[in-house]
Amino acid sequence: MNWKTVGFRNLSVHAFDKIDWQLVCNILEGDLIDLVRFLECVEGFDG
Repeated sequence: MNWKTVGFRNLSVHAFDKIDWQLVCNILEGDLIDLVRFLECVEGFDG
């Protein structure tokens, strides 16, 4: 699991007002595979 993705998840849930949206766009454009992997993990969670 990518811990940066987990950190972003925590930030987005608990401190969304502090998110640098330009950075989010840059990450999505350059590292979309991390988001896809994270979503696959969430989708497979059975809790």
